[in-house]
Amino acid sequence: MADDGNGDDEIPPGTAEEIMAIIMAKLGMAPNRRPIATPATVTAKSDANASEVPKTAEVFEYEFVEKQQKFAFEFGNHLLMKNEMVTKNLFYCPYVIFNIMISTLMINKLRSIENWPFLKLPKDWKESEIESKMVSLHKAIIDANRHLIYHAHVNYIDNAVDLSTENGQRLENISKQIGCTISRQNLQENPETLVATIHEDIKRITENRVDQVITQTTIKPNTKFLLANAIQFYGYWSQEFSSFTETSFTTVDNSGAVSTIPVTMMTVKGYFNNHFADEIKCQIVQLPYEASDLSMLVVVPDKERKLAELSVLCDSSTFFEVLANMKKELIEVSIPKFALDTKQFSVPDLQDVELAHNAVIVVDSKGSSVTNESTEIKNALRTRVALTKIEANIPFIFLVIDEMTGIILFYGMLSDPREGLEICAQRDIPENEVNDMLKIAQS
Repeated sequence: MADDGNGDDEIPPGTAEEIMAIIMAKLGMAPNRRPIATPATVTAKSDANASEVPKTAEVFEYEFVEKQQKFAFEFGNHLLMKNEMVTKNLFYCPYVIFNIMISTLMINKLRSIENWPFLKLPKDWKESEIESKMVSLHKAIIDANRHLIYHAHVNYIDNAVDLSTENGQRLENISKQIGCTISRQNLQENPETLVATIHEDIKRITENRVDQVITQTTIKPNTKFLLANAIQFYGYWSQEFSSFTETSFTTVDNSGAVSTIPVTMMTVKGYFNNHFADEIKCQIVQLPYEASDLSMLVVVPDKERKLAELSVLCDSSTFFEVLANMKKELIEVSIPKFALDTKQFSVPDLQDVELAHNAVIVVDSKGSSVTNESTEIKNALRTRVALTKIEANIPFIFLVIDEMTGIILFYGMLSDPREGLEICAQRDIPENEVNDMLKIAQS
């Protein structure tokens, strides 16, 4: 069970408090959620607890979160520029890629990659601190949300690589702590068989959720490390989207041409954190997930824009500054149902490392049908003439963020909701699976 942020020890499974938490989650009666952690709140926490926590540890915490958030935006922009003429949507997992890239830098005794300034590691960052932070984040994000996330990470290492060295032993140790499997292979022999092996491994670990992450062309003649990673996220809203409308979505292609496409918009009325940010000319709304510290931030611009224009509206610093202005209000939110997956890409400028990354997100209406504010919502609706409406019916940015740490788990831009829906086949979550998810969330 996640720490409640007040400094108390973690409640062990099976206590009265734990059982009550499970019941509350099933009834949609989760306690009030925390504000999203940002570098600013980390700094404030450092000042408040200066006598308890070494300042250097808090400074590192601040820098690590800030670096990850900056990476999420800038690497997303890098992927967009690289694929601008062929992609309608963008989606990837910056949490996973950031950790993989940092690990790769350390293994190669590097502090930066040429032409990638946002991956430059500060000289005073100790490797032991980095490793410890990566392990703690894995427990706080991946392990704590295993009812929502299916994650597979396998490092395929060529048999010629010596793992008896200090670096090799450190790689094995951290891999074990974050649930990453190491598989020794001859990466230059029979690529077709190797690809089949990798797909079988990923399929087994993700329980058949993801089955393809790599092609033979990924494996180069000098590849010594092949990092195969797959992650699927299927969230369950803290409040269910209860109404649906067949309408149109205004999209903009890469040439700037505007057109409309038919979509099904799903709508929910409730109390959500939201804010219109003049700084970035966008409306932001926070949609929390049930039995989790995760929430989705939907960022809708003031007018339709192509993805390249959308990507430059805000950087990580500006974005997290405006989050501090969000207020919880009774509003109406409409978003399209969609599902996206990534295309694979490689680690740049590291000639013996290849990365096969596949991230999948499914966004549908499923969520808790009863909330602790349901009576209040009904009463408020009776007395209001109209609600503020936030409608994501034009290209928008979305992020899945961990509220406790401020880490961005997923980053995406949606310009065509139709693309990718076949990967979920309009799948609904069976009621027994929902109940299992809630049980696992509190175990």
